[in-house]
Amino acid sequence: MPGLISNPLQPRHAEPQIVLVTDPRADYQAIKEASSVGIPVIALCDTDNVFSGVDLVIPVNNKVEERLPLFTGYLLGRS
Repeated sequence: MPGLISNPLQPRHAEPQIVLVTDPRADYQAIKEASSVGIPVIALCDTDNVFSGVDLVIPVNNKVEERLPLFTGYLLGRS
């Protein structure tokens, strides 16, 4: 939801330490807000993604739905 990170008056305001996005094209609003308040952004990117506003790019095929839960589980330390 727009304003969730950058607007402290938002009823469901969040203050994350880091933002992980699975597709920079689809999650552009979260990247924009996190960048504006100085929160680091990690993005799972394919070869056709734009890296603007992303601090760390992890190359992965983010177009295959079966791969993302497997990869994010690996990142979070789950088997």
